[in-house]
Amino acid sequence: MDVHLDVSNAGYVGRMDVIEGPTGRRRRTDAEKMRIAAESLVAGARVS
Repeated sequence: MDVHLDVSNAGYVGRMDVIEGPTGRRRRTDAEKMRIAAESLVAGARVS
């Protein structure tokens, strides 16, 4: 769970966002991770 708090100098919490569920993180198998790592080592490969 991600929590974001905006706190002023007076200590007042003006906003709280609670994000539940999938957060967009990719779950990759070990084989996929190894393939991606190998692709990044190819001469001329661009990684972003």
